[in-house]
Order: sequence, then C-alpha cells, then structure tokens
Amino acid sequence: MSWLLRANLRMSLRTPWQLLLALVGVALGIAVVVAIDLTIDAAQRAFEHSSEVVLGRATHFVSRPGGHLRDDEYARLRMGLPHADMAPVLEGELWLPEPDTEDTRSPRPLSLLGLDPLSEGAFRDFIDSVGAPTASPGETDRSGLLTRMLAEPGSVLATSQTARDLGWRMGEHYTVRGGAGAQRLTLVGELRGLAPNRVEALRNVLIADLSVAQMLLGRQGSLSRVDLIEPEASRVTAWRERVQALLPADARLQDAGSRARTARELTRAFRLNLLMLSLLALVVGLFLVFNAMSYSVVRRRAQFGLLRALGATRLQTLAVVVLEAAAIGVVAGLLGSLGGWGLAQRLIGLVTQVINDHYFTVAVAEAGLRWPTVLKAMLLAVPGSALAALAPALEAARVSPRVAFARSTLERRVLGLATRLAVVGVLLLAIGLVLLSLQGLLAGFACLLLMVLAFALATPFIVIRLCAGLQWLSVRTHLLSDWRGALLFGGVRRGLSRTAVAVAALAVALSATVGVQLMVSSFRLSLDDWLGATLSGDVYIVAPGHDTRLPAALPELVAAMPGVQQTAGSLDVTVQTGFGLVPMKVVGGDFAYRGLQLLQGRAERAYRVLEDGGGILVSEPFAHRHQLQIGESLVLQTPVGAQTLPIVAVFRDYTSEQGMLMLDRASYQRWYTAGGSAGVGSLALKLAPGVDQDAFVTRLHQRLAQTSGDAQVEATTGPQGTQGTQGTVGDPVGERAYRVIRNARIRKASLEIFDRTFAITRVLSLLATLTAAIGIVSALMALALERAAELATLRALGMTRAQVGALVLGQSGLLGLMAGLWSLPLGLALAGVLVHVINRRAFGWSMSLQVDVGVLLGALALALFASALATLHPAWRMARTEPAVALRAA
Repeated sequence: MSWLLRANLRMSLRTPWQLLLALVGVALGIAVVVAIDLTIDAAQRAFEHSSEVVLGRATHFVSRPGGHLRDDEYARLRMGLPHADMAPVLEGELWLPEPDTEDTRSPRPLSLLGLDPLSEGAFRDFIDSVGAPTASPGETDRSGLLTRMLAEPGSVLATSQTARDLGWRMGEHYTVRGGAGAQRLTLVGELRGLAPNRVEALRNVLIADLSVAQMLLGRQGSLSRVDLIEPEASRVTAWRERVQALLPADARLQDAGSRARTARELTRAFRLNLLMLSLLALVVGLFLVFNAMSYSVVRRRAQFGLLRALGATRLQTLAVVVLEAAAIGVVAGLLGSLGGWGLAQRLIGLVTQVINDHYFTVAVAEAGLRWPTVLKAMLLAVPGSALAALAPALEAARVSPRVAFARSTLERRVLGLATRLAVVGVLLLAIGLVLLSLQGLLAGFACLLLMVLAFALATPFIVIRLCAGLQWLSVRTHLLSDWRGALLFGGVRRGLSRTAVAVAALAVALSATVGVQLMVSSFRLSLDDWLGATLSGDVYIVAPGHDTRLPAALPELVAAMPGVQQTAGSLDVTVQTGFGLVPMKVVGGDFAYRGLQLLQGRAERAYRVLEDGGGILVSEPFAHRHQLQIGESLVLQTPVGAQTLPIVAVFRDYTSEQGMLMLDRASYQRWYTAGGSAGVGSLALKLAPGVDQDAFVTRLHQRLAQTSGDAQVEATTGPQGTQGTQGTVGDPVGERAYRVIRNARIRKASLEIFDRTFAITRVLSLLATLTAAIGIVSALMALALERAAELATLRALGMTRAQVGALVLGQSGLLGLMAGLWSLPLGLALAGVLVHVINRRAFGWSMSLQVDVGVLLGALALALFASALATLHPAWRMARTEPAVALRAA
C-alpha cells in the first residue's frame, strides 16, 4: 500500500495548482462556517457572561413582567425575610449626546446598573475592586468612595476599559441623556484588578448608587428586580413558597439562568438562518473537491491503469483517492478555521449590530477561536471532502487496465449518465416539495438543500441541451460558421465530466445570490409598504428607552396646539399570558388603529370590540408561533385576576419575530393600573391639511421650551431636512426626556436598520460566489491543459494565436452564460422558498415575492464576468504555447 501512496503522491504533485484550488475552495467554505459560528457564539456568550457578572452570586430574582417593582414592595419583602440575602437592582440605558449628523442610528447606549452598596456584599464585589482618590488624607479609598457614591449626585463607577473607550477621566464631569433628560455624571472610581472576562462583560456598563440611578433614569421609587440567594436545599421549597407569598400577584420569582435562556431563544432563528447560508458556501467548496478529484482521476487514468496492471486492487485504488481528498480536507479545515477566525473579527460588528437592533444590547470586542468550533470545522471538511471524492474514487477503482488509456470511455459514460442523473434530480426535487408539507424550519432548509442537489444533478443534461440549442441558434443567425460552432460547443460537450461540475458550482452560488437578493428586496418593499401604512402620523414624540414615559401633561399640551388635527398615544409593555411573557402595545386616541393591515378579521368590528374591552388583537408572528386564529381566546394575567379575551383580528407586524399583542388603553388601565393613567411612551400627531411640517416642528420646539423654565430643548437636523428634538417638560411627577421625530426620519431609520440586518447575508452570498469563481478557474485550467494537444493541432493546421485565445475565451463565456441561465430558475425557486417558507416558519412574517429584473440581469453579468476573468491566464498561456512544445508535452 505504501508504494501505491508514494506513486499517487508523485502523480498529484505534477498538477499542484489543481489541488491548491480545491484546497482554497474548501478552506473558504469552512472559513465562512467558522466565522458565523464564532461570531454568533461570541455575542451569545458575551450576553450570558454579562448576565452572570451583573447577577453575581444571585440564584433567583424577583421582577414584575412588563413593569417595575416599587420601593415599598421591596421593603415588604425585606421585612418578611429579614435574614435573607437580597439586593435591590435598577437597570436602564443612558445615551451619549451625538453630534449633528445624517446618520439615523440610535445614539450610542450605555447600560446603567443601580445598586445598593450596603446590600452588595453577598452578591457582587464591585465596590471592593474600585480604585478611587481618597476624600481626605486619613480616609481609605473604599470609605471615601462610598461617601461620594451616596452623597454626590451623578456619581458613577466604570471599568478602566470602559473609561478608556469613552475617553473619561477620574473626577471629571460628563453629560449623558436618559429617562430624566440631560444629566451630568462624575466618574468617581474605576473597577480594577478584574479578570479579563469580567472586564469584557462590564464593557459600556456604568455602576451607580440606587438613588442616583433612579434620578438619572427618571424612575424614582422604582426597581427593575430584587436579587436573592437561595438557602440550603433542605429549605428550598418552603423558602420559594414564602417568597412568592410576599410578592404582589403580578410579580414573579425566577431563577437566574432564565435571562440567558430567553436570549438564546430570541436569537435561535437568526443563528439557524446564518448557519444554513454559511453551509451553502461549504457546499460550493465541496463541488471544487469533486471537480479537482474528478480531473485528477481523469488525467491519471492511464497511471491508474498501469498501477492496476502492476497489482493494485480496486479497494486500494479507491482508498488512495479518498485518502488524498481527506488530506485536502484536513489542511482545508485547519486553514479554514484560521481564516474563519480572521473573518469573524470583520463580521462581529455586523452581527452584534443586528442583535443590538432586534434582540438585546451586547458589546463584543472580538471573537476568540475555540476548540469546539475547530472540531466542527474538521468534521465538516474531512468527511465532506472524502464524500465529494467518492464518485471519482469509484471511477478510478472501476477502470480496467485495458480501457484506462482510452479517455473517450469516460466522456461517453458521462453523456450516457446525463439523462439518468436528471431523472434522479427530478426525484430529489419531488422529495423536497413533499418536505414542504411538513412543519418546522429544518424541513424547509432540507427542501432547499434537495433543490440545490436536484439542479446540480440535472446540470449535465442541461449543458448538453443548451449547447445544442445555442449552436443551432448561432449557426442559423450566422453568428458562427459551422466549424467554429463545432469547435466552441463541441469542446464543452466533450469535456462534460468537468464543465458540468464547473457550471453547477457557479450556478448554485449564483442562485444563492439571486435567491437571497430577491428575498431581501421583497422583504424591503413589503416593509416599506407596511411602514407607509402603519406610520399614519406626521410627527412623533417618543420617550427614549422602552420602559420610560412621556410627561403626563405633554399629550394635552400638544393636542391644543394650532395645526394639530388628531393625536394617538401608545405604550409598549410586557405582560404575563398563558404563553408566558409577551410584548404588548397599549393604544388609544383619535386614530390609534388607522393603518393597521389586518390579515384576519374585519376592521370595523374588531376596533369596536377592542375599544369596548371585549377582545384583543394579535400580530401575525404571534398567531403563527402559537397556531392561533381569530375567535380563539387568550388569557392575560393581570393584578385584578385572569382576563380571558377573544382574538378579534390578526394584524401584520414586522417589528418582532416573537410577536406582540394590542390592547385598548382603557382596558389596560382598568386591569393593570387600577383605573389610573398608564402614561404613553410615544405620541403620534396628525397635522391638519396644509400645515407646513417644518414650521410646525419649529413652533413645537418653541412651545415646549416656554412650558417649563428648566426645559432643555435641543434640535438636530437629520436626513433630508428632517429634525429631531430632545428635551424635558416639567410635570408633577418630575422631568422626562423625549425626542421629536418626523415620519420621514422614522421610515428612513427603519430601512437603514433593515439594511444593516441583511448586510451579513449579502456578504455570505458573495463569498459563496467567490468560491464558485474559483471552481470556474479550476475547470478552465483543467480544460486548457487537457486540450493542449488538440489546440496545438489546430495551431499547426493554421489557427492563429488570436483565434486560439478567442476560442478559449468563447468557451469560458459559454460556461458562464450557461451557469447564469441555469442559476435563474434555481434562484427564483430558492427565493420562493425563502420568502414563503423559511421566513414564515422562522419569523412568522408573510410577504409577497417581488421579482426584480435587475437582480436577474446582474446574475448573468456576474457569471460572464467571473468566467471571463477566470480564463484570462489559461487563454494567454495556450495562445503563447508553441504547437511543437504542446504536442511533445501531450
């Protein structure tokens, strides 16, 4: 066996470029898979570790779904469990003031963690790790720090890394914006000596005394949660029951791991979609292994026949070829892992931006290379490469010494198999369509994979038919003479064992690009239409942050302004239902429901029942996620007891894949706030016809500034003349911050978030196309070398260098054209499944497929460009080679 391996190695090294291209193709595919895995995993682990650091040694926490705990509720819990370890916590977000810019992204957020330093000993050791200037020469750092944190307004702590990132220095003052408007902070201490993973977990986190955090966030008397440590196991059950008995009816005792589980569930579909798209690049890379090993076997048929004549068995020949491919997989797996780690550093910004936009706030500096990911890469690369080489290996093992020297036998066999492969492809396609009837996201992705394999298997049949059709058309239209057409199209047919693989690889990659681009463009158009219908207001006043309210006096103040025709307020909350915690939008006002696109239910009846408190609306993702229809009931767990409401309508919504509910404000206040005002988080203004929006926004600024002597109003000019405002209005409760945003700016910002969301999918589809372009290079170089003798004969018979170069370029263009044409039906099919199946099952969104002709023409142009670029070197080499040299080499 060793002599056979040595002989095979010597033969392989005669064409190292072919193995190198296969190696690069598989490594690139592995790199994409590794990069996505590392990036998503780094973001997930960063959030989980941040939660662990923030929760400290807490085993449980108490919170109120959709609301906050009150100080008096914490006091009751403390008095009921006087010896228990518990600590009050308030979490929120602050924003750094941004300069005037046309960037519509949200201001840079900072997480604020409000703690009670006197209760922290059993939970977190932040205070013990702080370095701070002493208040007096005889005072310790810690005592001086506690004094400043408790007595000085705006005092905060941060890690040294966060301070460096922000450019902050100890003892200096900085301005931030939060729920209480613009506030001044003082950095009084830095957390030092922490482990690197804890420093990373606390990136962009500020720590303050609880009272300071309440003031900054405008949440006096409120808590996000109360952390607890569970006692010994012997008293666990009784302890939990006692804690729950001391809580209000709508508060919950939860274990500390529930936050991480929720985050994993939120990003599950996002992870799966990116993973499947990255695997497509690997599939294309494995096509290159198949192509390289096929060419290697074809080129060495004579050598394999000689080895068989010298005593090599079929099994030994099979093993040699498979081992060669496995060796390619080993090297490609290692190189791809390193390349994926480097690519992950470039993708981490895109992925974390998507997670921050849609799921939760997370800060990730870099994605580290982990051994489980490397192992996954090797398990994909090595068996995948060996499997891709199995068919060529079987061909090498089957060859007999007598026919090994006859190349034509292989091509005749491939021509004979073309129809049978196409039939197998049709069967796979049928199986894929049957899978669509099954539920689940994996069944949808399995259908996509079977569609790709079906089209790939049908490629030889399609290449034969396209060559025949294009040759007939070129001769009939006198574009080519008979002999030129025979050379151009006949050469492609005669090399079908390699040209079909190259066409299939490029067609699959292009179809992925077409499918993804059509899906993205269809989604964007649907989103734009939905925004146009849903954003029925002209100007919006919005509280910063998901859990803050506008000043109580602001709605009446604005409604009385000249030019305001109608107003509608809304509030985003989270409520407990029979399906767990669910986001809910509380609405009310003159045109609260205008613009909703109802998919089930009649508008007039649904809105009437909703206003009477006899029903509830659910979004399309929520209805799909829980298999609900109109007429079915939904249970809300409220402070006054369970409320069972019928679903009166299902509305289209693209804001959350988890789904949301919609309830009338009067019903919410009756059940959740004991009839008191719930407040509003945003206020939509409908202006009277003919009112100039720019002039109105200016008057609004002036009116709000005059309302309160301490009002702070800051106008910023946004894109295309749109304006945003941030300020405060005094009311009996205190000050609240707000932003004034025009309709056009919200639409623009929403579409920019959408574009950022799908930027990574475009990157992945382009990487798959790049991998396939390498396949075209591989196939054309193989053709160039194999046909060297044939082209040398043509040169000897009178063809010029230019004619030989034109022939090679023509065949390359023909391969690109066929790949482009063949990618269009597959791309349309992939787009249809992505739009109507994958998006529907993953996110619960429905949309219509919009076919953009520009995307289809772009795929054709990309195919022709890639094939032309790939053949420049082979054409130049073959045109310059002297006929005598080429004939001797053959």
